[in-house]
Amino acid sequence: MPSIRPSHRPSIDILFGDPQVAVRTLLRSALVDEGFRSIHDYAHLESIRTDLDVMAFDLVIVDAQMTSADGTDDACTVLSDLRAGRLGRNPFVPVIMTSWPPPPELVKRVADSGADDLLVKPVAPGTVLDRIDALVHRRKPFVVTSDYIGPDRRQDHGRGSTPVPLFTVPNTLEAKIKGQAIDPVALETMIARSRQEIDDQRVKRQAFQIAFLLQLATTGLSDGKTDGMAALNRIVAVAEDAAARAAGTPYANCMDLCQTLADLIRTIGSRPDGVDARGLALVKNLSDALLIACHPGEQAGTMTEQIAAAIKSYRARLAS
Repeated sequence: MPSIRPSHRPSIDILFGDPQVAVRTLLRSALVDEGFRSIHDYAHLESIRTDLDVMAFDLVIVDAQMTSADGTDDACTVLSDLRAGRLGRNPFVPVIMTSWPPPPELVKRVADSGADDLLVKPVAPGTVLDRIDALVHRRKPFVVTSDYIGPDRRQDHGRGSTPVPLFTVPNTLEAKIKGQAIDPVALETMIARSRQEIDDQRVKRQAFQIAFLLQLATTGLSDGKTDGMAALNRIVAVAEDAAARAAGTPYANCMDLCQTLADLIRTIGSRPDGVDARGLALVKNLSDALLIACHPGEQAGTMTEQIAAAIKSYRARLAS
């Protein structure tokens, strides 16, 4: 693969995780034959979690079906935590996941977790090198929604009520392959700046998501459907994540508002007589205030139309 210079391959730090020793041995040998030298291989998911927090990697290759010894953790959860900034030093590291022929639900989980690619085993070494080349020269920009951070996975870029910004994130794999010097201080600054941009966009998306979920909850509760309460409870997790991310963003003044919203839903949801109209009205007031605070300069009517369009699209997908 001429576009990846062999002279630069030894500097690439690769995390390689697979529970099967034969698979690790085969792919590691193939990568070494191609000039890669700094390959850290793992048989256990727990070790991957630990080292992601203390080491800086340029590329992660991990089996999507890896699980922890007690079965409470898996590779997709680890990647979701990495992308969300809850784990690791660099949430933007390129990630290739592998799997023996995966069921559709695993394919969806891999995509939802923020992987750059999924390769079906047995994987030919040449295929891995081709995918590394793509991550160097043609890596997709990141997108941020209320529940996803990762490479742009959309097939139809025209779908959706509002444009989704694209983010070019730090890529040390590209820099090292191209022979560029990595200044650790400058890299940390770049990562911090990209994290800030991601958090800014995430909080805005979450404010919209809370209004969307509240509309679903209100309709569901009025119809006596159990999914109404599920939508209301989902707001708690979204609001608390927004509160955590708002610090240091232009929406830092919304932290208390987000936490108050989450606390209020917990309170009214625990009432033995159920959620009443007054409680929902209070939640809506807080949701409206959050939406306006996170979208300054946008017309309230326009945002209401966007939420209505999102609800309509969501219901259409359910119906189909």
